[in-house]
This record gives sequence, C-alpha cells and structure tokens, in this order.
Amino acid sequence: MHGYNMERSDRDPGHGGELLTMVKSGLSYSRLPNPTSLGALVIKVGLQTRSVIIVNVYHSLRISFDEADYRQLMKEYSQDAIILGDLDAYSPLFAANSTDTRGRALEELIEENNLVVLNTGVGTHVLSDGSTSHLDVAMASSNIAILPEWQVGQSIVTLYRVTTDQYS
Repeated sequence: MHGYNMERSDRDPGHGGELLTMVKSGLSYSRLPNPTSLGALVIKVGLQTRSVIIVNVYHSLRISFDEADYRQLMKEYSQDAIILGDLDAYSPLFAANSTDTRGRALEELIEENNLVVLNTGVGTHVLSDGSTSHLDVAMASSNIAILPEWQVGQSIVTLYRVTTDQYS
C-alpha cells in the first residue's frame, strides 16, 4: 500500500496464518523479538513524544492455547503497548455472547497486566452468512488506551486503525 511500510511474519504451511503490520511512512519503527512460540509480530513505533509497541498476534483454533506463552508476551510487552489480533477467543469482555477457555484465560491475563480491552461491541469478523463474530481482540496498556480512536473497518478483511495524531 502506498504510504505505508509493511512488516510481515509468515508461518510455516499448516501452522496458521500470516501476520502483516503496516506503519505509516515517515514514522520510525523497529521490529522487536517475539519471546514466545506464538505467532506474533512485534513492532516499536517511534512517535514525537513517546514510542508505542504494537503486538500483532494470530492464534488459530488448530493450535493449542498455551497460557505461559501469553503470560510471557504480556509481561514483556504490556507497557506503552497495543496488543491485538485474531486470537479465536470469546468473552463478554471482548463483546462476545459467550466465554470459552481462551477467553477466560485472557480475561485473567488482561487483569494481571493492567490492560484495557479496546473492543467496542462491533463484530470483528464477517462470517459466510453475513453475520459477525468477536474472535478478534484488541487491548492496550492503560496509559495508551485513553488516547486512540478505535475503529473496525467495514470490509471482508478485518481492519484495525489506531490514530496516532494524539502523539504527533
């Protein structure tokens, strides 16, 4: 896409999806290590007044949920951070109608790490029948959560947009 730098993290075939994080051209950024076996792409974006860490995660239902990996990821990257992605987790905290095992575990980790859920109640994934589900989760450290404008794009592809104008 014109005007954006793209960072990708491709998975081995049969191990789930790929990750793509786009950073607006002109912003300085660096890729940080993923300290876990989770499919995660970690980017530190330098803004005028601070840096923000964006952790993009993909976790297929075909891959078992390892709470220790999430605990490590959140411990490492829960300050000045936005953590989001397709986690295939359900919880009323993320605006879903039910709670599953992943959702319960994430609820606890979110509380332990003083994170704030950014989901607004709008479905984040369009199903084949046109209905939506809430399997994508977005959360941020409490100091970041008060600043962004959060939107879910109305397209076939799930789109997250975090406005960084507040930092410029």
